[in-house]
Amino acid sequence: MNPLIPGPWDVAWSVAWIAAVALAVVALITLYRTKAAVGAAAATLWALGIILIPVIGASVWLIASRRLRRAEARRKAAAAGSDAA
Repeated sequence: MNPLIPGPWDVAWSVAWIAAVALAVVALITLYRTKAAVGAAAATLWALGIILIPVIGASVWLIASRRLRRAEARRKAAAAGSDAA
């Protein structure tokens, strides 16, 4: 076996690490974009969670941020509806 050619497990672990880093980067970007809605202290704690536990922290943040955006959209729609009346 040639030591310069990676084995299947090396490729699998490399893909897993790249996916974990990409997920964490996407989560940090969405956190930065919604920092005003979350608050500075909560955003700092979320960022630490995403950095220290990349896969779990990023996944939980992406789910929570989706719910946060939906709730914010509902509030805006309700405010627009009450302004029209």
